[in-house]
Amino acid sequence: MGRREENVLVFQDTTAFINESDKLMKATAKSISAQQLFLECDEIPDSVMKKKQKAKVVVSGKRTLEAASAYNGKKVCILNFASATNPGGGVVHGSSAQEESICRCSTLYFNLATDEMDKAFYEPHCKKGDPLYNDDVIYSPDVYVIKSDTSHPVRLREHDWYQVNVITCAAPNLREKPSNSMNPNAGDKPAKVSEEELKTLLERRIRRIFAVAAHERNDVLILGAFGCGAFRNPPKLVASVFHKVMDDYREYFDTIEYAIFHTEKETENYKAFAYEFREEIKSTAQKGFDLFNNNMLGALKGMSNDIIEEALEAFMKHPCNATAMAIHETIRVRMHCRAQFVVPTPTQPDGSTGFGMIRDDNSHTDFFVAYTGIDKMDPMAGPHSISMGMKKLMEAVLASHSDGIYLNPKSKGDVMRTFGMTGYQLFRGDILKVLRAYYNPAYRMESVKGDITHMEVDAIVNAANRTLLGGGGVDGAIHDAAGNELLEECKRLGGCETGEAKITKAYRLHAKSIIHTVGPVYSGSDKDKELLANCYRNSLELAKANRLYSIAFPGISTGVYGYPVKEASRIAYNTVLEWLRQNELVPMHVIFVSFNDEAKDLYDSLTDDYKDFIIKT
Repeated sequence: MGRREENVLVFQDTTAFINESDKLMKATAKSISAQQLFLECDEIPDSVMKKKQKAKVVVSGKRTLEAASAYNGKKVCILNFASATNPGGGVVHGSSAQEESICRCSTLYFNLATDEMDKAFYEPHCKKGDPLYNDDVIYSPDVYVIKSDTSHPVRLREHDWYQVNVITCAAPNLREKPSNSMNPNAGDKPAKVSEEELKTLLERRIRRIFAVAAHERNDVLILGAFGCGAFRNPPKLVASVFHKVMDDYREYFDTIEYAIFHTEKETENYKAFAYEFREEIKSTAQKGFDLFNNNMLGALKGMSNDIIEEALEAFMKHPCNATAMAIHETIRVRMHCRAQFVVPTPTQPDGSTGFGMIRDDNSHTDFFVAYTGIDKMDPMAGPHSISMGMKKLMEAVLASHSDGIYLNPKSKGDVMRTFGMTGYQLFRGDILKVLRAYYNPAYRMESVKGDITHMEVDAIVNAANRTLLGGGGVDGAIHDAAGNELLEECKRLGGCETGEAKITKAYRLHAKSIIHTVGPVYSGSDKDKELLANCYRNSLELAKANRLYSIAFPGISTGVYGYPVKEASRIAYNTVLEWLRQNELVPMHVIFVSFNDEAKDLYDSLTDDYKDFIIKT
């Protein structure tokens, strides 16, 4: 089955899903009744609700709804890069552009395919036949997202549905032949417009998009490479216009994110926006202490793979599960930055060149050779090399009979053999883990049954009481295992409020640090949920700030504090998953440690629902 046929089936399933659900049908009807059409002749009232400070600006490689899903609890507005002549563009026929992806994953198509919108928005565009279209804007509130915004969307469980507000607006159509079956009645001749005229048109249209989003008091605005795909608008010009208009509206939003999904080969749009907003991104990174967002910027300038090299050095000094996970996570982060390995290409006996390989004579295994930088290459690897995308190399390994990748090998003789060689062996199983985590943040989590005091991770989390001076259950076990030095340090912290977190050394434990958080005593109120989620969220933020790449959580509040294990597990899992989605450029591996099979099975069942991405070996 081809991609187009698969897309058609996904959309048909989406419409069936909506029609089967009374909740979705009622919500869609309510959204349609509240929907507004701002014609280009209409004046949009100024918003008077300014924020206390300018919005944070983000440029990500995410899909639109994927980006929106990270802002739980916020009023989020997304921009739909619309067809002006066909509701949903080519979604009915399986097209893969941004509008079609949104319609496959949400109830938006039902909003657009109404008689009212047909007569007031689509029909006038069709009659005019002008590929530049006009400045009309549709505002659709409370659209439900009911499927995962992935290459192969799957139904979300009802408690994972979320709502977005959608601005539908058409970018100028600059194709040589504007009309096609997906966008009919746009004319057969290319639009005649100069660069200056296009800039003026885009500024006027984009200004209306910002004005509508601000007027409707949204907290977060998700934009993107408006018209830079099928409609062929120049990305550098579009990015510069967004930048100019955005400066007038930054005080109306908490966050403005430009979600520029792209493949490994097609990065022009992403790079144009990342470069245009480089100063805003840098400022945000400095305010929030996020080293890895700086690495995202550095990727565009050829920054070396420093964070991988740091993780490799830590592993060589202390090889264990925690330092190995750090290597995997830092590679995943650099993959999101489109980073590359240096791959030796030695001359073969027949005079041709090929990839460098190392053979382990003892285990009869073969490894591809790769280096994190040209300065890391071993002289014995040969004088010739190429730069190769990390993701591309990993996929090549999986497609071959090789056993993995040997990272930064250094020989101790006159031949490249594994005996006596330093470096890190990334086996096929490790590569699968890294690729799965790259595609799906659910693979950055795992659940185990065991004793949290024995975990070899960077940080373990202690389900503490407000005094931080020890107690029963997990708290007592951690204090006993860490020794009296932990109690002495905790005395100096002055306690901790419910939902907050504080950090200490780990002393006699295998971990580097202990993060102490105080869970709520269960009462059944919504406040309990908020406080419990804060425990996980604040612990992760503290680990991030201290550059701790792996963290183990117990079942916070599920002991003497009485929180039902099933409910607490769901809150824990969803909170951590949301955080991982928001922090894809932070190397972090999360382990849920359960003391019995029942609790572990709960985490496993939650994990299985999200792990829909499968790589075939």
